[in-house]
Amino acid sequence: KEFKPDWIIYFAGGGPYGRYDQKNFKDHQWSWRVTFEFPAFLLHEIMSANSCKNLLFIGSAIAEANPDPKASSYSAAKHALKGLIDSVKAEIKNDSIDFRLELLSPGYMDTPMLPAKALPRQLGKVQDPKIIAAEVMKLVFRA
Repeated sequence: KEFKPDWIIYFAGGGPYGRYDQKNFKDHQWSWRVTFEFPAFLLHEIMSANSCKNLLFIGSAIAEANPDPKASSYSAAKHALKGLIDSVKAEIKNDSIDFRLELLSPGYMDTPMLPAKALPRQLGKVQDPKIIAAEVMKLVFRA
């Protein structure tokens, strides 16, 4: 809070891959904590302390809007994150708060976190992280 950066970008999330009931519940809890609970805490702390004016979260075009078979925990957390961001953005607008809150929601990214045999890989539906990084930079440096 004392550092007061211009921007904070939260680019974390994940969860167990596979059938929901065949995973350990502690893994679902981890997914919820890293993908929703900490971002919600961060947003609250930053806004209430007025310690940064720009906050960007990375969502998921797939998981936050549709079912995501074999990624249920991640999908649930991304749905929640999108709901939180959309609602807080409405509060910011309605109350004329000087705070920029953004949610960038790319599709599946070609990272080691996505299992080699995941369906998006098999279908060729993964995006280059460098392209997503360029989108982040455009958003941050937008006038």
